[in-house]
Amino acid sequence: MTAQVISSINMKGGIGKTTLTVNLAASLARFHGKRVLVVDLDPQTNATFCLISRETWDKWIASKLTLADLMNQTDHSNLSRVEPKVQDAIIKNVGGINKLDLIPSHLKLTFIDISLSTAISRETILKRKLSKVLSEYDFIFCDCPPNLSLSTQNGLAASDYYIIPVFPEPLAALGLGLISNRIKQLNESLEKELLSLGIIYTKYDKRIKETEITSLEIIDANPQEYIFNTRIPENTKIKSAVRSSQPIIITNPKSSGSQAYKELAKEFLERIDKMNDSKASDLFI
Repeated sequence: MTAQVISSINMKGGIGKTTLTVNLAASLARFHGKRVLVVDLDPQTNATFCLISRETWDKWIASKLTLADLMNQTDHSNLSRVEPKVQDAIIKNVGGINKLDLIPSHLKLTFIDISLSTAISRETILKRKLSKVLSEYDFIFCDCPPNLSLSTQNGLAASDYYIIPVFPEPLAALGLGLISNRIKQLNESLEKELLSLGIIYTKYDKRIKETEITSLEIIDANPQEYIFNTRIPENTKIKSAVRSSQPIIITNPKSSGSQAYKELAKEFLERIDKMNDSKASDLFI
C-alpha cells in the first residue's frame, strides 16, 4: 500500500490552515499509529516551525536538504553536482511524536516561479520526488502557501485529494471558486483526478452569531462540497503550542483544541475510506 497524498489549500492567509494541517497529521500519527509525512511548501516555513525549533532548523540546513533543495532551489556547492534525494530531506519523529516526519521549507522557495520558469514538467517535480517514499507512509500532507504559485501547483499535482480549511467570515467563500477552477484546469492539463475531501472550519467560535450565519452561507454556496462535522475552535492554547514547536495534542492534550483535532483525525479517516471505496467501485462500472 502506498501513501495517500493530501494538499491543504486556501487562497487566504491567517485562517489557521497550517496549524490545522500540522495537528491533523500529528493526531493521525499519535492516536491512530499512521506513518505521516508533512511537506512544507510555503517559503514562510510556518509548518516547519510548528514541528521543529529554529535552532534545529539552522543545524539541519547547514548540512542537510530542505524542500528548496529538492525543487532545485539551492546554491550549496556540495549539492550542485548530484540529484537531491528526498530521503535526505526528511526529519524523523518531529514534534515529539513517533511516525511523524517532516520535509522542512526554506525562504529560497520564494523564487521558485522565476528559477523554474522554463523547466520541463515543472508542476510535477514534487510528485516525482515523493514517488520514492510513497511506500514508507500512510499519509503525506502538503501544506500549500496561500496562493497559486508553482509550489502550490506542485503540491496539488502530487496529491490524490485536497482539503480546504476555512475561517467562516463574510469574505471566506471568495477564494473557493478560484481553487475549484484551478484544480479543474490542473486535472485537465495533467490528465489526473484530484478530488476534494471537503471543507474544514477553523477558528470557529459558536458564541458569535455571524460565524454560524457565514458557515451556513458557505454550505449553500458549495452544495457539492463535504463539510466536516468537526470544527476547530478559536483557542489560545493552539497558538501557544505553535511557539513550542509541538502540536497541541502534546502541549495541552486536554484542551478543547486538542480534543477537536482528535475528533477530526477520526472523521478524516472515515471520510477518506469512503472516498477510496467510491473510487474503487467506479473502476468496475
